[in-house]
Amino acid sequence: MLGKLIKNGFKSNLSATFTIYITMLIMSVVLGALILFDFTSFGTNGAVAALVSKLVVSLALCVTAIVSVILTLVAVFGDFTRNMYGTEGHLTMALPVRGSALLLAKWIAGALCVIISYFVFYLSLVFCSFSVLTDLSGYINAGDAASYNVYAIAWQFITYAIQASGKVIPDESIIFTMVNLYAMEGAIRVCIFVLLVFFAVTLSHVRPFSKTKKLGPILYFFASFAVIEGIAKLISKVFNIYMLVDANYAFTFSMQESEANLAWSYGLGAYPITGVYCSLIMSIAVFLVTAYLIDRKVNVDA
Repeated sequence: MLGKLIKNGFKSNLSATFTIYITMLIMSVVLGALILFDFTSFGTNGAVAALVSKLVVSLALCVTAIVSVILTLVAVFGDFTRNMYGTEGHLTMALPVRGSALLLAKWIAGALCVIISYFVFYLSLVFCSFSVLTDLSGYINAGDAASYNVYAIAWQFITYAIQASGKVIPDESIIFTMVNLYAMEGAIRVCIFVLLVFFAVTLSHVRPFSKTKKLGPILYFFASFAVIEGIAKLISKVFNIYMLVDANYAFTFSMQESEANLAWSYGLGAYPITGVYCSLIMSIAVFLVTAYLIDRKVNVDA
């Protein structure tokens, strides 16, 4: 039953953005063609026209990616409110499953859709940036098929960013590991964000909190977010655990900030894990409270 709920929720959320994803795919194909085609054979005017075309398509793709994120958020939270407490609330609550199962299905489906939308958004930004940088970074072989060293461009900007922060450039494997760790943290924070919105919407349908009406979900979301982040930061100040990463993918742990700074100075990686995982643990408590409210306290709109 849980699998069917997740599948139906995912399909419902994705249907709201399917058309815009197809539009983005078409734009990406057009942009890819503009990148691969050698416009230098048409002289200076051809090169200028190609650059302007790429800028226009890149801008359109970025704007569309932003719209897709907004539509995904609206679809996920609108679907949750409508299915749980709106016009479909009575039918949903009549299903032979507990509130925790309903909430978990909505959470998994909603978080997955939001993560996909954010991934597509950042992928679009990278693709659009690359489409312009290929003209500005000297990776075009004039008079021959266009040739681009994507890896060299990406690595160059990463090293510039690290140097600007005053750190030693670590090994490529360390950078790859750190990118994966921060990407995982981003996914965790998206899941927490979705759950907190679900909690805020649920609390706004419980007496006496329902008196705040439409303003309630916004107030309850920011209040719960501030509490969780505040506690996580407080715990991080008391003791913060760092994951130290070396080029052999070996992980060691330290509670000394000086060791983390020293690791960066020697070209290693240091990732603080206390804050995000404290937030994750507290989100489990939020989930349990939300499930209890759904089962016992919530008021479904007629």
